[in-house]
Amino acid sequence: MKLLCSALIALAAVTWQAPADILASLFSPSTGKPQRPSAAIGYIVNGAAGMQAFGTMTASGGAAPDANTVYEIGSITKGLTGILLADMALAGDVSLHDPLEKFLPEPARFPETIQRITLLQLATHMSGLPRLPANLMFTVKDPANPYAHYGVAELETFLRGYAPPPDRAAITAEYSNLGFGLLGHVLSLKAGMPYEALLKQRVLVPLGMRDTSIALSADQLKRLAPGHARGVAVSNWDINALSGAGAVRSTIADMTRLLQALMHPPDSRLGKAIRLALEPRGDLGASKIGLAWITTTPPGAAAFTWHNGGTGGYRSF
Repeated sequence: MKLLCSALIALAAVTWQAPADILASLFSPSTGKPQRPSAAIGYIVNGAAGMQAFGTMTASGGAAPDANTVYEIGSITKGLTGILLADMALAGDVSLHDPLEKFLPEPARFPETIQRITLLQLATHMSGLPRLPANLMFTVKDPANPYAHYGVAELETFLRGYAPPPDRAAITAEYSNLGFGLLGHVLSLKAGMPYEALLKQRVLVPLGMRDTSIALSADQLKRLAPGHARGVAVSNWDINALSGAGAVRSTIADMTRLLQALMHPPDSRLGKAIRLALEPRGDLGASKIGLAWITTTPPGAAAFTWHNGGTGGYRSF
């Protein structure tokens, strides 16, 4: 795997060789360069967590990253949204099979195609919605921060005018940032609070992920590793109405806590929600998909469950 930008990676491993030595051999030579300024890696071996960071915060040098350096995690946000959906379903706030007409304001103003989409279809990329809304391009004022001005009004405008492609006889799995952004939006409508506050209340704080957020504090901004693309620092992405698809920022310390919870869910409703979210429910290409989380079985190897992410200057796994 090439690191083309600032990166945050969490790994589950069982190995005879010390993971610190393996990671050093991989990342020490490949970071601290304009193309690959930094990387932060968390790992778990036989139940024990470890963390390492490599390189420098910027392409021109500067401080070294550490376990509390902040990165954009991109579409790993979808995995958090999937856990949030599972927790709300177990609490009886929603059903996985609820259609959007139960949540959208003035549902009759939306096409029947949109009204009938279920939360489960959104969470498994089976909604039939495209990867991105067609009207996104009309709101882009800064190509380096493309989602910043795409708000709820623009999202609802797209949905009210949406018609599926006429040649689509049946819905097939199609990875959709729009679908997950819409899922996060309707869950926040149901809860009566912003997506970030809802995610913190139901998922992040219970898991001890108190350094994970969308809006960054003054302290977090000081610890933010600038994103890089082609060796140059680039703008952070501010994802507005589609936050549930990719807006979250985090540290490797918090992401390793998430990895621990995924591997060994706590004995709580949230732990049950994690198991529910990880459970494969349908096909996504050659892999299986649960509530966002993807399970892949390589030929001749054990199945593993994962998600990755990328924004303008970051990559995560």
